[in-house]
Amino acid sequence: MHVDIHAHVIPRPYLERVRRGDVPGVRIEVGDAGGEVMSVAGGGPTGPVAQRLALAPGYHDARARVAEMDAASVDVHVLSPLQFLFHYWIDAKAAAELARLVNDGIAEMVGERPDRFVGMATLPLQDIGAAVGELERVHRDLGLRAVEIGTHVAGTSLDAPALDQFWARAEALETLIFVHPYAPLGADRLGAYFLRNILGNPFETALAMSHLLLGGVLERFPGLRLCFAHGGGAMPYVIGRLERGFDVSPACRAKAAERPAAALGRVYYDTIVHDAPALEYLIARVGASRVLLGSDYPFDIGDPDPVRTVEKLGIDRGAKRAILGGNAAALLHLG
Repeated sequence: MHVDIHAHVIPRPYLERVRRGDVPGVRIEVGDAGGEVMSVAGGGPTGPVAQRLALAPGYHDARARVAEMDAASVDVHVLSPLQFLFHYWIDAKAAAELARLVNDGIAEMVGERPDRFVGMATLPLQDIGAAVGELERVHRDLGLRAVEIGTHVAGTSLDAPALDQFWARAEALETLIFVHPYAPLGADRLGAYFLRNILGNPFETALAMSHLLLGGVLERFPGLRLCFAHGGGAMPYVIGRLERGFDVSPACRAKAAERPAAALGRVYYDTIVHDAPALEYLIARVGASRVLLGSDYPFDIGDPDPVRTVEKLGIDRGAKRAILGGNAAALLHLG
């Protein structure tokens, strides 16, 4: 079974709300080619980057999506919201309502093809009480065992003490937490050449991982199941600098006793690095049991043929089977 851990969705109930003009900063327009385009307003330095997104059927239509999955030899998509569906930057009450709408919509899509889809929830993390309540609801009522979160919460780093209540409950529920970048660090200097995505996203993920490792979050909550998008971004390739910092800077040891490199092997990563030697290095560094198949569907920056990407690697067959689906199946309790 080939399980894609990184596959985005815009559920139909959310689209319907946008069409009514009832989602702050988001609207649907007619594109130059005549199709529908979702327009997202910029959210400032801690919100989404302004963008226009062609609404491909696969975002919300189960039949169209399954056809594309079949063409790519993918058996299961783990459906995760697009980043601007986090809504961390708006009023907390409105964000909680939209999170519930998105999560119900994802569960509805999973229900259409439970053999092909698994769902990830989003949570209104700017209100920890509401976020924990929604985490418990999606686990209990919707059967969603995974959530997607951003690399920060409207500028609040992931090692903030306010988030400890969320980490504790996610650990207790054995929730898989998929960490995806948004509103990257230094976006004001990354406007040219598509660098906001190409460089901004992987370095944003490395920043988030640094806060989690050096902030002691993984030590306080050792049972957390964290998976990082885009192969952990830049982190696996700059881990030596964190190690050196840990040796020479008291600030790096102020909240964490565990060395960063040791913690690197206790989280999970998807396969989206777009370079076979880099992916093989990641697997050698953290182990095949810590790497999960990913595509970033349906974005053009993603991997259109993720199964083939893994099949071509110079690793043994058992490792390939684990990465292609075995690891995700175990984490998500798939039969």
